[in-house]
Amino acid sequence: MADQFTGHLTQEGFKQCCNEIMVKSKQFNDSFQLLQNKQNQLCEEQSYLMKKVSKMVDIVVDDSAFITESDLLQDEDLLDEYDCISSAAITTSMLITYEYHFVYSESYNVPVCYFQAYKQDGMSLNLDEIWKLVPSTHSHALKEKWSFISQQEHPYLLTPFFHLHPCHTAVMMKALCNCKSVKHISNNNEDIKND
Repeated sequence: MADQFTGHLTQEGFKQCCNEIMVKSKQFNDSFQLLQNKQNQLCEEQSYLMKKVSKMVDIVVDDSAFITESDLLQDEDLLDEYDCISSAAITTSMLITYEYHFVYSESYNVPVCYFQAYKQDGMSLNLDEIWKLVPSTHSHALKEKWSFISQQEHPYLLTPFFHLHPCHTAVMMKALCNCKSVKHISNNNEDIKND
């Protein structure tokens, strides 16, 4: 019997999961891509997943804020504040493109989600703008913003990306994989089984 899944993966387990995701992605005509990166001549080639998604987002815009319509509907104080300046605020739909990269971290033994979000004109969103787009189901994360999302250099592209902090990835993966309806991988990444 396999040990309880801890939420951590080996490099080989990550590669296996990437390949499985690619099989499913092709089945569902999804847009995941498996990319290869060779950091330098001393390191072996590293695989990572990439996905781009463009989405229309309703945004309430005025001269001083970037606030989503869902923020206003869920926060009565904020709604009251913006009722006072409703003539200056307008709701507009904006095309936002999200680019996700799932890269294996040898330090944390988990995949790390690096991402960018940008407007149709190519202008990147800043962290405050990204937080305004976080669904209300994740509002608990707003209390400790920098412990969940921060910005750092992408390990392969060497350009600034936001990333979900890897300390939280193992906890999230463990919770997902311990659900009875989800397949999970044992600590040694060899046995895949259903609960």
